[in-house]
Formats: sequence, C-alpha cells, structure tokens
Amino acid sequence: MLFPELTSQFEKVYIDELSRGSDLATRLLDIFPSDKIEFVTQAPLKEEAGSLTAEQFDRSKRLLYVKPFNGYFFKRCPGSSQKKVLNCCNYHVLNLGQQCNMNCSYCYLQSYLNTPYMVMYSNIDAALGEIDEMAKLHPDSPF
Repeated sequence: MLFPELTSQFEKVYIDELSRGSDLATRLLDIFPSDKIEFVTQAPLKEEAGSLTAEQFDRSKRLLYVKPFNGYFFKRCPGSSQKKVLNCCNYHVLNLGQQCNMNCSYCYLQSYLNTPYMVMYSNIDAALGEIDEMAKLHPDSPF
C-alpha cells in the first residue's frame, strides 16, 4: 500500500462526481484503498453541519471531501475592508481547502469552521492561474 501513514489517518474520502476526473481525485484513487473512497453527488453528512460535538469534531479530522471550488481562490485577507474597522495585515489568502488535520487548542479557525469533514478543492489549476494573473498585474509585489 502506498503511503500507509497517510491512508491510515483517514476513515473515508468522499469525492464529488464533479471532481471525478481531476488530478487530485486520480491521485487519491491511486493512494487510498477502494473501501475508503466514496463518490457523491452532494455534500456528505449534511445532518451533522453546524455545531459539532467533541466526538464529531474529532472525527472530522479523519474524513475528507474533495470537490471543485466555485469562486476566487486568491483574495485579500477577510480582515481587510473599506471600513477599516480592523487593523488588518493586508495579506492575501489562498484558499485551497477548509479545516486541517491538526487539533491546536489555540486555533481560532476551530470556532467557525465547523464542517464534519476536511475539504480539499479539486480545481487547483484555477487557483494557480489566479496567482499567475495577480503576479502579472503586480510584478513588484511578492506573490
């Protein structure tokens, strides 16, 4: 088995049908045993969305949902706004997924990213295209 330390960490990998032919889905199909892969036509575990129990939150670190992302991957930090209410970092954020497999007690993301699984986006080529476009528009910035 390839990457046993990786495959043993996950109970299930849900792959959206829209991501079936993506490079990411192909790699996951090569790495994970077939009994851990499930193709879906909608987000799994909808009944668990919202506030998670401690057990559900712990399990969310062992479930992966692969789907395409609709929107912009590369954006200004959500703290930046025209109202200047927050003292912002002025960074840009590259969104390639949601959640992570770590359980850091100090992580502020745990308080509002409460999905019952981790998410990886299958259309990463679009994200790379956005970065490339931004770098061309702002050649003096460190993108």
